[in-house]
Amino acid sequence: MLYLGVACVDPPAPPPGSQVVISNYTSGHWVQFGDAVNYTCADNAYFASDRHMDYFNLTCYDNGTWEDPEVWEVCYKNDGTSCMR
Repeated sequence: MLYLGVACVDPPAPPPGSQVVISNYTSGHWVQFGDAVNYTCADNAYFASDRHMDYFNLTCYDNGTWEDPEVWEVCYKNDGTSCMR
């Protein structure tokens, strides 16, 4: 991670094949300390932990690092099959 003194860049990438996407971040842009980036499921998928959850977020810490989940959310397709292998 790059420490800029006032912001974070490059939030943690969702695991490959997870169907989790970053919904409010443009690559290369800064996120100010204390702000968060939202993660959603790809189209036609939902979070396994809560079908009604719209997103979860990860916060930019004031030391230039990101909150990093120990376990990432898993998305399922609406047909009931797992999107994560």
